[in-house]
Amino acid sequence: MPLETGREAAQPRLESVQISNVTLPAPPQFLQRPQGHPLVLRGRARGPVHAEQPGMRREIHERAFRLALRVATLRRDAVYARMVGDVVLRQLIRAATSVGANLEEATAAQSRADFASKVAIATKEARELQYWVRLARESGHLREEEWASLGPEAREIAQVVSTIARSASRPPEAKRS
Repeated sequence: MPLETGREAAQPRLESVQISNVTLPAPPQFLQRPQGHPLVLRGRARGPVHAEQPGMRREIHERAFRLALRVATLRRDAVYARMVGDVVLRQLIRAATSVGANLEEATAAQSRADFASKVAIATKEARELQYWVRLARESGHLREEEWASLGPEAREIAQVVSTIARSASRPPEAKRS
């Protein structure tokens, strides 16, 4: 039997979890997080976690992007440039095709929750698409005229899909008589 530290001993053991009208057994002790842990949910989660929330400032996104750009432009020899170009363009294609595929899948959703889930995935992919378009542009793998058409379209699609996702995640309105 493992020894308990003072912090662990003070935490009450979770016996069950209530979700809607269903009570589920608690996860094993080693999976439970102590009170105050950043991943402990309080109340009902609504919608995506935005980068502007405390602990995940926009600055870290920019630093991560700049690091990726530095790695992508680290060397200028033809072999490295082609390898980077292949990776960036492959990811660009994957993200772009995934947005449409998830939206198409959402149209055949089996429930409102399934629809909301598929559209939420499409939102994430649309945001990722914006990242890859920007990285392709700034690393020199997209020409200015390609950027001029892809950049704004990727941003607009991300905004529209995000709006659909927010709408879909709201509880349905009560029926009016």
